[in-house]
Amino acid sequence: MSEWEFLHDMNAQGCSKDEILDAMSSGATQEEWATVERMERKQEREKLKVLRDSGQISPYDFKKRKSEIF
Repeated sequence: MSEWEFLHDMNAQGCSKDEILDAMSSGATQEEWATVERMERKQEREKLKVLRDSGQISPYDFKKRKSEIF
């Protein structure tokens, strides 16, 4: 299977031409980008937890920054 076969699958699923063009230019579907964004937010939260647990930021700052991420 070609690494670009997902584009044919998107067409068969009824995705719009704009969605397919976006996937062609980025190499990923919108669902895949949503997963990447969730993973990035999780990593940011973990970094904040380390800062909070080490005392580099206060619990208040942790909550404030966490709310900005999510």
